[in-house]
Amino acid sequence: MVVIQVNVLLNEQDIKKISTFIHQQHSQFSYNHVLEENIALEQYSGFFDQYCNEEAFNVIESDLDKSAIYDLLIKQLSMKEEADFESKLRKQLQYREGLSSVVFSDEVAVPHTAHSVGDYSSIAVALVPNGVYWDEQHEKIKLIIMLSPSKYNDNELKTIIDIIVNLIDSNDKVTALMDCKDYQSFKAYMVGQYYK
Repeated sequence: MVVIQVNVLLNEQDIKKISTFIHQQHSQFSYNHVLEENIALEQYSGFFDQYCNEEAFNVIESDLDKSAIYDLLIKQLSMKEEADFESKLRKQLQYREGLSSVVFSDEVAVPHTAHSVGDYSSIAVALVPNGVYWDEQHEKIKLIIMLSPSKYNDNELKTIIDIIVNLIDSNDKVTALMDCKDYQSFKAYMVGQYYK
């Protein structure tokens, strides 16, 4: 507990003491808050790099169809996994999409497994500025985020998934993501969403 000594009848000097103390406390609180926020963003940035990387980020300007994009993203998610992972992942993705659509808005699809098949959690991303035909209801999907959660508990991935869910609910955020032309700008945008 802090005690500030003042006269019984407050004078100008006492008011300055109180004002200085309050200002110092506020400055210290603001500094600590910014410091904590920066540490959390740095940690989140590290988590993000564990799940997504430059090799699994794609800007697709050519005329690839849904199947070719699936093949590309599956191959990228398979890099750290066992030899049979790719076929298991493909089966799980087909099974999951058979249960219900993985399209979450007019422009965003998030293919993911019904059951985890990998040892590592991974994310692969395709930005398709001209859109790709997905199905009759979704003819111009522009953002595809393929998720492969680990068979093991993975709390950090849940945080990233929460941010992805938040992103796909906003056309403005999807539009902003489409402006990302490389992995670093994509990562910066995603990390910047951590506190929003």
